[in-house]
Amino acid sequence: MRQLLGSVTQHALHVCNGHGIWCELYEDGDIRVVGEQMVSPDYVMSLHHDRDLHRLFTSNDQPVLVESIYDVTDEPSITSAIRSIIAIPLVNSGRRTGTLVMFSTMEFGFEQDDVKLLTAFGDTVGVGI
Repeated sequence: MRQLLGSVTQHALHVCNGHGIWCELYEDGDIRVVGEQMVSPDYVMSLHHDRDLHRLFTSNDQPVLVESIYDVTDEPSITSAIRSIIAIPLVNSGRRTGTLVMFSTMEFGFEQDDVKLLTAFGDTVGVGI
């Protein structure tokens, strides 16, 4: 599983020209960060302390493009260099199992085509899970 997620995130990062990516999996109320590229699991978990970011990562049923982090949180210091985000929900057998998250260090760093591409990578991860 780790090898699949590492490969998928690495390829997705290059195809979508992101600056970092991770996959978070949800099991029994816990969040496990896997397949991370250019970001540490501890940093990802610190982002979840912001209620709005936590909701963005865990509650959306559809892919979300956040063109500016300032549209989501009033605490930009917590996001450090993150300026735009794509969050793709991962679903397996109709159940939400995680989220694939990519970020850019630039506001408006992604386009709708990047969302479509990352959604395809997310579908691959969902099947693999």
